[in-house]
Amino acid sequence: MLILPHVRAFLSFEKVRIYSKKKQKIYRKRDESQRKIFINEIRETPEDQLVFLDESGIDTFLCREYGRAKKEEKIVEEVSEKRFERQSIIAGLCGKNTLTPFGYHGTFDANLFNFLLEKCWFRA
Repeated sequence: MLILPHVRAFLSFEKVRIYSKKKQKIYRKRDESQRKIFINEIRETPEDQLVFLDESGIDTFLCREYGRAKKEEKIVEEVSEKRFERQSIIAGLCGKNTLTPFGYHGTFDANLFNFLLEKCWFRA
């Protein structure tokens, strides 16, 4: 019987009770002194001047990667060749005011960010 490497690793980890966990990532080039300066600036900024943004996206191509079957059975699923576009939404909070949610396709870049700031959220 063929046991795939990732399954073999899982079985051996199961014996010693090691489980999969999400890694905490920290950046190699982080500068703790700069972080402290930034944290102090945030603490001194009035709460109604802080802006909190959150972005979320969904893929419309939903396909299960895993399934259940007897050991000797192969699982086959037909999927569409059609490519689906990722759809995203971003919204924010400034003080007690909700910034209008904005939906978009594609990449959230500096141009889109500046457009939202200047034309949608903080019009002069």
